[in-house]
Amino acid sequence: MKRKRKVKRLDRYEKNLEYMERVRHAYLRLAKEKRWKIVDGVRSRKEVEEEIWAYI
Repeated sequence: MKRKRKVKRLDRYEKNLEYMERVRHAYLRLAKEKRWKIVDGVRSRKEVEEEIWAYI
């Protein structure tokens, strides 16, 4: 029971994952059309920095 009370409430974005997927796909489509570079921000700060510097 104690664990049940610690369940995180979903924020407004997490509640509508279908919408967020549509937004993501729209930005990926734009990136492809405009030839934008996509950088994975989940990686370490150093890896992201190195990739950005490699692009510019």
